[in-house]
Amino acid sequence: MCGIFGIINYDTQTCIKTIQKQFNKLDIRGPDMSSLMCIDKIDDIHNIFINKYNINHIFGFKRLAINDLSDIGNQPFVINNILLICNGEIYNYKALIDKYNLTCISNSDCEVIAHLYILFDKDIEKCLRVLDGVFAFALHDRDTQQTHLCTDPIGVRPLYYSINPETNSCWFSSIVKSIMNTKTETIKLLPGSSYITLYDNFDKCTIKKYTYLPIYPTISTDTHESVTSKLHDLLINAVYKRLISDRPIGCLLSGGLDSSLVASILSRKYKEQGKRIKTFSVGFEDSTDLKYAKEVAEYIDSDHYEVIITYDEALRTIQDVIYDIETYDITTIRASVGMYLLSKYISENHDEKVIFSGEGADEILCGYLYFHYAPDYEALYNESTRLITELPKYDVLRADRTTSSFGLELRVPFLDKQLITYCMSLHGSIKAPKNGMEKYYLREAFKNYIPDSVLYRRKEGFSDGVGGVKKPWYKHIQEWLNVTKNNILEKDYYNEIYNRYFGDEFKQIDEYWMPKWYTTTDPSGRVLSVFGKGGKIL
Repeated sequence: MCGIFGIINYDTQTCIKTIQKQFNKLDIRGPDMSSLMCIDKIDDIHNIFINKYNINHIFGFKRLAINDLSDIGNQPFVINNILLICNGEIYNYKALIDKYNLTCISNSDCEVIAHLYILFDKDIEKCLRVLDGVFAFALHDRDTQQTHLCTDPIGVRPLYYSINPETNSCWFSSIVKSIMNTKTETIKLLPGSSYITLYDNFDKCTIKKYTYLPIYPTISTDTHESVTSKLHDLLINAVYKRLISDRPIGCLLSGGLDSSLVASILSRKYKEQGKRIKTFSVGFEDSTDLKYAKEVAEYIDSDHYEVIITYDEALRTIQDVIYDIETYDITTIRASVGMYLLSKYISENHDEKVIFSGEGADEILCGYLYFHYAPDYEALYNESTRLITELPKYDVLRADRTTSSFGLELRVPFLDKQLITYCMSLHGSIKAPKNGMEKYYLREAFKNYIPDSVLYRRKEGFSDGVGGVKKPWYKHIQEWLNVTKNNILEKDYYNEIYNRYFGDEFKQIDEYWMPKWYTTTDPSGRVLSVFGKGGKIL
């Protein structure tokens, strides 16, 4: 998980040491290499690139080396007056090189972006549409004096930006902390499938979309057999294309349906090569996730590792988690604690740097328990669309930050471009819970890949599953707050910590996570009536 950073038209009165300090906040995302490049003449910066236009732009890159471990793969890439910094993976880069007969300097998958931009007569939108991967990149064109800030279709790789209207400057970064306190306007997250084109001495910032999710109603004539067949093939292809890596690969295994399927597909592929995939699980001593993860690991014959955490350890970690993941959302923080501690364990004890996970399935296939209560298929479909759009604020944010905090790169096959496109073509009647079970067709597509006990396991949120059987994680948190923090509510405690670190510069949560057609006292899935507790249908 790399980190990118930059300033377009920076205020020359800004101290270079201040810029360096802000840039260094990205260290955790790129332990293998660091480069800060000034496009005009500033001697204090590590690398100097002389711009004949003498425009004040700065690009910074923190590298986690995954593909092409040599120095040639270091960024920024400088190709024919094009400067490129990219945090991401382009899974179809070899196919693009072959199709367009491109000549690349390195074996990095990201370099292909600059060549495509040149090939397509500097049409950035055309370039974005042919990429199959996850990415956030900045591309500066010295000839046109333009800078393009771009994100992948979902926003799996984050990109934040902020404008200073007084100096017509723009700061951008992979994390919020790097652009805080820089005399800019409110920090914003660039949505998925979006790009901004900034001109030197620009006076406005307009976000453009290069692709859209389908709008309901979507008609699908697929039969039961064809749906299961397509889901099967698309998910396997999504996993396989993400195997490009010069570093060892592992897989998170929660014991839920989605991560178990990914782990099983990986295990089968590795066995073809006479190897075993490493899987990693985390939970409290009596967690349901550990139980089911062990069962899956034995079934698929993975090299499995468990991390058993204590409630005291988890509670002490909350403040660090909020600082690193940069959010105050309740469910995201709850779920992040376990994933954060698991990532720490992997980083300190194993060589694996590329980690697979199961995020995204519930959004694209309506897997959350509250989908049982959707008033109609259109509402169900629209909620799925909302969740996909907001993934960068919730599960994708959690997955990105908890792993990148410890120098790991997470890959999420369920958020594959082709898989999402197909799932969003399916009518709400196909995606709705069937026979009392969420993600029915996905389960049918992968019989015999995992034990039936997990294949048909009831949906639980990650933060619920890592908790104990007798008492869920969220109850431990509130009881601890009652004793140690004078009965402060969990949400207020998170807000208090968040405000201490970030103030009001970045407030990204616009609404309650649950849909408007369902009310409940807590965002935990265990309070829903379908799980046997609470909940009220509007």
